[in-house]
Amino acid sequence: MTGVSIGIGKRIVEILASKGHPIDAGGRQQKDLDKLNEIDNVTPVLL
Repeated sequence: MTGVSIGIGKRIVEILASKGHPIDAGGRQQKDLDKLNEIDNVTPVLL
């Protein structure tokens, strides 16, 4: 998924990941990837 660093995209990732769905989450900045890495079932991908 892309567009998941903030806002509704991030919330969608949080909801899906909390239900056990594995997510590959794309981001452009390392600080955003670090935050995404804290969520279980989320694999951050540098774009």
